[in-house]
Amino acid sequence: MPRSHEKKTAGFPVILYQPWFYFSIFVATNLMLSYCSFGLETKLWVGILGWAVPFGLGLVTLSAAKPEKLELHKQEVLPSIPRWVWWSLALSAIFIRLYILLNNAWPLPDDALTALPSVELSKSWEWHFCFTVGQLPPLFNWILALFFKIFVPSLFSMRLYLFSLSTLALIFIYTAANQFFSKSLAFLLFIFCAFGFWPLYGSRFCINNQLLLLIELLAMGSLARFLRAPSSAGLPKQASLLGFWTSLGFWTGISWPLSALMIGAAVFNKLKSQLFGRNLKPFLLFLIPLLLSALLYYFLSFQEGNGQHVRDLLSLSPSENWVKRLNDSLSNWTALFWGCNPQNSYGPIWGGMLNPVEGGLFFVGILDLIRNRHSAFSKWILTSFFLFMIPGTITQAFEMFRNSLVIPILIVVCALGTQTLLISLPFQKRLATLAVLILSFASLNIIHLEKTFEPKGDQAGPSHFTEGQTLRQAYEILREVEGREGQGLILQDLLPNFENQTLGIATYSFNPANNPKLNPSLARWVAVIENTNYKSFLAKRFPLGQGYEIGPDPFWNDGGLMLWVIPIGDSNRPDFLHWLELDQQLHNITRETYFDNSRKHQPEIFNHLLSLENHLQGDPFLESVFFEHVFYYRRVDAPESELLTWVQKALENGYPLPHLLVREGVYLQKTGHPQAAREAFKKALQAPFNSPSAKENLRILDLLEKNIPEKPQGNNLNPSSHESSR
Repeated sequence: MPRSHEKKTAGFPVILYQPWFYFSIFVATNLMLSYCSFGLETKLWVGILGWAVPFGLGLVTLSAAKPEKLELHKQEVLPSIPRWVWWSLALSAIFIRLYILLNNAWPLPDDALTALPSVELSKSWEWHFCFTVGQLPPLFNWILALFFKIFVPSLFSMRLYLFSLSTLALIFIYTAANQFFSKSLAFLLFIFCAFGFWPLYGSRFCINNQLLLLIELLAMGSLARFLRAPSSAGLPKQASLLGFWTSLGFWTGISWPLSALMIGAAVFNKLKSQLFGRNLKPFLLFLIPLLLSALLYYFLSFQEGNGQHVRDLLSLSPSENWVKRLNDSLSNWTALFWGCNPQNSYGPIWGGMLNPVEGGLFFVGILDLIRNRHSAFSKWILTSFFLFMIPGTITQAFEMFRNSLVIPILIVVCALGTQTLLISLPFQKRLATLAVLILSFASLNIIHLEKTFEPKGDQAGPSHFTEGQTLRQAYEILREVEGREGQGLILQDLLPNFENQTLGIATYSFNPANNPKLNPSLARWVAVIENTNYKSFLAKRFPLGQGYEIGPDPFWNDGGLMLWVIPIGDSNRPDFLHWLELDQQLHNITRETYFDNSRKHQPEIFNHLLSLENHLQGDPFLESVFFEHVFYYRRVDAPESELLTWVQKALENGYPLPHLLVREGVYLQKTGHPQAAREAFKKALQAPFNSPSAKENLRILDLLEKNIPEKPQGNNLNPSSHESSR
């Protein structure tokens, strides 16, 4: 029978609680806040009148009402689901994940930042206990390294790994839910995991959130079996299994201690009577593996210098922009339901992580948990939700995936909200209503997912998107050349910007310069990517080479990037073997940099880089490339006088490249040598491909000499944006 009946408290009627009324209001409000281009004031009024007031009314209504003893998560509200429906939904979920797997969208630099250490470990294993600049726990990378042992590293194999994790999550969420919830609720949990935006969106990126979700589901499934186990028989075994799965989480995600805390609270609540009776065995079987794993991980992390990234995220500075800090903190909450200002490559770009329909179901589910507020289950879910949102809320710079622990909680609450709506309907109308709800939220999620593959404007990191388009164009050219000519040497590490290794992973399977299983002596061509200002020098030196303009240069912001493909013959083979030697040495520097997550070995790595000058042997191309690398490596920390030294060495020993001459002029001006700066800009204008910024800098110098103030534009007389942050 419907649950929307009138109650009385202290002789006064309480406002009737109608879940469909609240759901409709929440969905309408979410639609306006997610998809309408309102100003801030309008959004605030919509939020207050359409969400805060109704939600507050619901809180008052249910708080005044007597809590219900019947727990919705154990109720069956649906008939038996036919097998053909299961198969249809499962195949649809797999099909969407296959679309993500086979989509040709170019990966983000962060994908390669995570994957490259695993590629290197698959070639030569060495022990590391945190990876990337985020100092992430190692389990994700260790498993990926083993995966690359079986499947040759490539963009496809990287995505296949993520596809496997995402597909396993579907199996584990139903298996875990079936241990504790009703079959109806387990079915709904499967649906929200299968077609939810966040689980699908997360499988696009080579980051640890998918493995974290998998371990979390395994731990929660084990917790469900533990809670259902009899007080004596089978309890020690389930306690030890739960301890194992919970202990594994420390090696998966930085925020895992919060999940371990909530699992530990549930274990204590189950065993508290035995603990007071001094039966400690089940609790110790859970606690011992948990503590051993945590102590081992944190001890090894301390040895490797882990923890600095977390300290940086938590640090507070008097000069910090507190408005932005507050906005970042609030974005973690608004991004769940209505969206945010996309500040990086992650986060929703069209509404929230929960679309308007899911958001409405979530708020109805929260109200249902409040209805059952004295239930241990309701308390656990509500506490977990707020606790798991803490990492993103208290850290600097909004990044949605810091809240990954909350994904299962969101799914559970949405499923509870769905059950609340269905149970208020006649039994025969429930399946049809559920079908409409599924089609509504799944369609919105699929559209949202498609929009993330082709972001427009400021959505999803436009600079990363542009750089990805450039590298994808280079990859397509290289793939075509490889298909026509056979394998060749792709010397990507000769490009100064070594931080974006996506092309290296994409070409690994046919690049003897990077893949140790291929023979470099069989290469028939060589490819390098450099600034377009190298064109005249390389064309003169290698007249048979072919140059392809592939896009802007995101580092120098002067000229573009050009892919050079040069045939290898007997006359130039010694030169290219020399280039290959330096490329591999520079790749070793990249490898050391990627593995030095605490940055405590940066001085040693820099000295190693400087020692490579002995390998240049007077080759002007390598001289230019090498000192560009040195400049890039020191661009953030070094004083301007030192940066000027590296630019001048590149010009003295290598080619007179316009972008380097402009950079020389900028630093000469900043170090108090305006006439020398003028000469550098004039030389840049006389180069075969003169730089427009050289002319602009000369104009600004003239204005400065006449004491006419003018704000410099772009990178004129100023370090460009890439020099101010890593």
